[in-house]
Amino acid sequence: MNFIADNISLDVSKESIDNFFKDINALKLIMPAGVEQWQTEGDKCSFFIKNLGNLKMKRSFDIPVSEYAYRSTADSKVDFTLLFHFNENGQNKSTGYFELQAQVNPFMKMMLERPVTNFVNLLTQNLHNHFKNKCFSF
Repeated sequence: MNFIADNISLDVSKESIDNFFKDINALKLIMPAGVEQWQTEGDKCSFFIKNLGNLKMKRSFDIPVSEYAYRSTADSKVDFTLLFHFNENGQNKSTGYFELQAQVNPFMKMMLERPVTNFVNLLTQNLHNHFKNKCFSF
């Protein structure tokens, strides 16, 4: 099942997006308030989300012109892939959104659709706010 966030505008260059996603610790900056116990080791991270438990992921692949991916590790409670898709629309202008792909049965999809879609929307909005605040803070 794919849980897809709303597409948002980012007033930053492709290079700024690349720099953000190079360091897995940067994701901590945009995680929703309900994410706890963030830990990193190299290109892997783990965190806790109420009702889902401990989740673990690692950088999986980058397609610097369109996508970044993080894949759950073998010891994660849930098998998933977190993707950030983006398009560069001109000088310092991009659009993008997060998507979470997970193998869940139809019953679990009904239970997870709202909270997981909310999660990827919060990640996307927090990324927008991160770049907005970073560009205009003094």
